Amino acid sequence: MIGDDDMEVFFDSDEFATTFHKVVDELPVEPGFQGIKSAVDEEVLQRFVAGTVEELRFITAAVQLLEDDRITDGTTTWRVLREGFLLADGAESACYITPA
Repeated sequence: MIGDDDMEVFFDSDEFATTFHKVVDELPVEPGFQGIKSAVDEEVLQRFVAGTVEELRFITAAVQLLEDDRITDGTTTWRVLREGFLLADGAESACYITPA
């Protein structure tokens, strides 16, 4: 099992992560949370359709992201496409995002 200290090291903004903020009424909400954005392949319809989507990974305890939430890193705003889902032992979550 991954410890909380390990997650904080992995999601360090000096290393891999970026600071994101939820957006409410067009304004970023404090506190921010650390996340890692990447592109991943997603297959649907029994693998008849495949495509690349942007994924955001974050510490589960840091934030709850729901479908249609908006997040920003200060330069770009994204819309959450699907509620965050747990990864591995549940300490880490991910959600799919698209530019808003």
